Amino acid sequence: MVIGYLLLRCGWKCDLGYSRDRSVTSVTVRITANRAGHPRGTAFLLNLCPFRASSVCDIAIQRICVANELGLSTSAISRPSLGSATIFGIHPTESQHMTRVLFAVSGSDHWTLADGTKHPCGYWPEELAVPHEVFTAAGFDITVATPGGVRPVADEAGFTPEMNGGATEPGERFRAYLDSIADTLASPADLNTVRAEDYDLVFVPGGHGPMEDLAVSDRFGALLSDFTAASKPVAAVCHGPAALLPARTADGSWLFTGRKVTGFSNAEEAQVGFADKAAWLLENRLVDAGGAFEQSGTPWTEHITKDGNLYTGQNPASSRPLAETLVAQLTTAPAKT
Repeated sequence: MVIGYLLLRCGWKCDLGYSRDRSVTSVTVRITANRAGHPRGTAFLLNLCPFRASSVCDIAIQRICVANELGLSTSAISRPSLGSATIFGIHPTESQHMTRVLFAVSGSDHWTLADGTKHPCGYWPEELAVPHEVFTAAGFDITVATPGGVRPVADEAGFTPEMNGGATEPGERFRAYLDSIADTLASPADLNTVRAEDYDLVFVPGGHGPMEDLAVSDRFGALLSDFTAASKPVAAVCHGPAALLPARTADGSWLFTGRKVTGFSNAEEAQVGFADKAAWLLENRLVDAGGAFEQSGTPWTEHITKDGNLYTGQNPASSRPLAETLVAQLTTAPAKT
């Protein structure tokens, strides 16, 4: 039995000590970021170490951080990464609990603007692909669901260089990953019939799609209430927090009144050209509902919030840190049943 979660990151090292039987007896963490742009990853690994493990064979390679007391089996697999790193996940045995994630994805292929125009959209590629990859690498069991079980549509704008810092590589990477899970996306579960008791976490990716359907779904609002009643994480990124709006308490007030929350800001919506075209803006609606809205000091930079069981991310750049935060949370605490 191994107690640990293995991550391999370029330029980040852990020196491992072994006893004669090759079990890990100690670990000295030496993490270095040899490339710019990885401060959040470094912090993430620091939060996970140190660890305790036993009966581990053949992991005497540098750049591995063994972290978190997960009680997982020793069968390790590797998966392609969307970032600069490859994450090695150790998967639970059938007799052990596997963290179950409900990916609640918009089923809409458009967003109705103030003048009645239907703007083609859907889910945002990065916000589905990156968290899905992070959760998969962590050994989580993922169910993708949409209202009515319709096949979700990616917003093609999310693949373009213009929406990815002027580079073509990110969009190509997101498309390749989404292609790799095409069968899953082609046959989603019906979000209207799933039960909170069957999952440990609900995650809502953004894109303008959720502004059209999940934001006005009383059924989804009731599902979020069930997750919250069970103290299970409710997470959403970018426009995904629009899906929080229909969640109500017994007296009709908003379920998340007074909670810290973030989402796609008015400034960011203005910069993509929709602030003066939208029927309503997410930041305004979350504030009006009673949320304590937060945002980064600069548009498009990552920002995440946690308040109770509510986890939110501001924009596409927040997708990975939000997912990593949830992995850290769910792999250090027993899953709810």
